[in-house]
Amino acid sequence: MTNKLTHRIARLLPAGALALTALTASAQEIARLYAPQAPAGSSYLRVVNPSKKTVKVEFGGKQDTLDPKRKPVSDYRVVDAAVDVAIKADGRLLERIHVKPDSFNTVVLNGTDQALLINDATDGRNDLKAELRFYNLARDCNAALAIQDGATIFERVAYGDHRKRTINPVQARLLGRCDNTASAALALPPLKSGDHASLFLFGDAGNPRLIGQIDATEAFSGSR
Repeated sequence: MTNKLTHRIARLLPAGALALTALTASAQEIARLYAPQAPAGSSYLRVVNPSKKTVKVEFGGKQDTLDPKRKPVSDYRVVDAAVDVAIKADGRLLERIHVKPDSFNTVVLNGTDQALLINDATDGRNDLKAELRFYNLARDCNAALAIQDGATIFERVAYGDHRKRTINPVQARLLGRCDNTASAALALPPLKSGDHASLFLFGDAGNPRLIGQIDATEAFSGSR
């Protein structure tokens, strides 16, 4: 009797596991559907640390540690565009940032109280392709982004400027260039349709450094 009962339970386990998996997936979909939505007129902001030292930043009610060796760029975070955004770097309050409603923005720390604000245009979105953004944050550099041993993707990008374009999701090794110098090759993060990736050129004209990441936006927590 015990063996028969054991066999019956064993036969039921896979179906039970499948049902549990389905319930978990359904719960995750419901959680995403009913997750708190950012209020109308909100904006999205991230902070970049192009220096070689770790900087602790605070904005939008949360803290980040921007480590140049691990993650020098925060994810986008919801902020209230109705008021100027307060950002602290290593406890020092920077000059407040004004952002437009319903916009995406990148703020670059530069060691002064006046951080550099870059508006990340969102026109021309195509979810069937991936999007690549290139930011030149290398001092005294007339920048370019190119495929290693291949074509140039962007050229003549001034300091503090950025370019973007849609691409087919591909894998490639990229170089950041400043006239006669180039960064080490960087493998483009694996992309799929609808992904957005950012490439940042740090350093200066004599020693450019290229880093990259897939863009992400933090879930809205109900406060900003």
